[in-house]
Amino acid sequence: MLKPLLLALALSAACSTVRTPVPLGDLPADLAAGDWAGRYFAGEGRIALEVAYGQADELVLQFFELGSDEVWDADGRGPVLMRELDPIGVDESEGGFFLVHFPNEQGTRAAPFDLFLVRGFEGALITWPPNVEHFAGLVDAGTLPGEVERDGDTTRVTLGELDRRAVAEHFEADLGASFDLTSPITLVRIADDLLHEKHLRGLLRASQKANEELDD
Repeated sequence: MLKPLLLALALSAACSTVRTPVPLGDLPADLAAGDWAGRYFAGEGRIALEVAYGQADELVLQFFELGSDEVWDADGRGPVLMRELDPIGVDESEGGFFLVHFPNEQGTRAAPFDLFLVRGFEGALITWPPNVEHFAGLVDAGTLPGEVERDGDTTRVTLGELDRRAVAEHFEADLGASFDLTSPITLVRIADDLLHEKHLRGLLRASQKANEELDD
């Protein structure tokens, strides 16, 4: 199974997640226009990410962990399906919002999909995990179809099939309820020729130093 953004997104198959049997949102008008292709670095982790284009509505991701024998040692690879959202009262002049759907089986477009929210800025990708307990509450109350599984501190919500109206009501009407907007994960684009591990380690040290100075 493809690990959704691996450690960079702090989620895996064993963590709390929201899944859907169908892609949610609108087909992107022109995904390539966003020019997201490139290599990215998660400053507080040891993960690099390469983004390439697949079919018209998907991106292909490859993950790399620092400290391996080869700097670009792939951990997982597979297409993610992209769907656009039209959130209410949100300024999209600096970039639109997309739902990212990670297929359950690596290298395929097969459901169910793990959900994330992502927004592309120049030189960076900003991503947020879903508010799992919010959707668990909607399913428990019968507001949305689906199932909720709880195992200790882990909650997994598998939604039923949602139509466009449900997406508008429960995703676009209040992004702050649907996603944990207080905990963004930023992936910063790095130069194509920045391949050596010592350079990436330098970015990591600089990021850690900056965070320490902010805390002081």
